[in-house]
Amino acid sequence: MHTARYFCLLFLIFSNNSISQSKNQLTEILWLQSNTPPFHLNSESAQTGLCDNLTEQLISSIKDVKHTRLVVPQKRINKY
Repeated sequence: MHTARYFCLLFLIFSNNSISQSKNQLTEILWLQSNTPPFHLNSESAQTGLCDNLTEQLISSIKDVKHTRLVVPQKRINKY
């Protein structure tokens, strides 16, 4: 019985600690892209690749955060 109480107490302490750490608000998301069809396509009207569509949906659903797109060579993406 005492073990269960200690377990619950430890759980509350650690969950409270993780909640207080999550209060650091995210202010910017850097979206890295490369010229890699069919994931990212460059067209005159809009970006129409598979990942381009997913990125657009995420950007439109995540409010109050600055979104920046950066097009870099594929080998450079791993350096970020």
